Amino acid sequence: ATATYALLLFGSNVTATDQALVDPDWPLMGGTFFPPLIAATTAQVLHRWVAVVVGLIVAAVWIAAWRTQRRHRAVFWRGPCPAGLYPIRAVVGGLQVLTQLSAWTQTLHVALGALMGVAIVGILAAIAIPQFAAYREKAYNAAAASDLKACVDQAEAYYADHSAYPTDPGDFQCQTSKNVA
Repeated sequence: ATATYALLLFGSNVTATDQALVDPDWPLMGGTFFPPLIAATTAQVLHRWVAVVVGLIVAAVWIAAWRTQRRHRAVFWRGPCPAGLYPIRAVVGGLQVLTQLSAWTQTLHVALGALMGVAIVGILAAIAIPQFAAYREKAYNAAAASDLKACVDQAEAYYADHSAYPTDPGDFQCQTSKNVA
């Protein structure tokens, strides 16, 4: 998610510095993959290089999820969405250059970026929400066990003083943790 956001910032810089059409070819930049970094081309060159790095990260994350998250269906089935959208978005980014910033390419490029962002947030939510619920349940169980132990200790203290366990609930008070039933 962070890499995708960084790519968005680099792309915004290309637009802000009006460097989108500095190199009229794609995927090359002035006939090469590694043009010199000069003030007139830096934003566009960095954006394209960051796009390649982000593409590799997206592919690596998708492969890792595919190999390790098969039992988590929500993650497993959402994973291909950003991995599939990314190369499409890259091609549409190239079409922006080749079509001289045609309106449909700009709109589609931004829309695909937004869709990828939503897909990534969905994947993160699919991972985080069940984890949060499991940790919350574990905390409640630990609090309930602690409360029960405190009640047992009180009953044992009552037994030590009276040589019998309490039979009337009014004989001792068990405290329960907040929000634990």
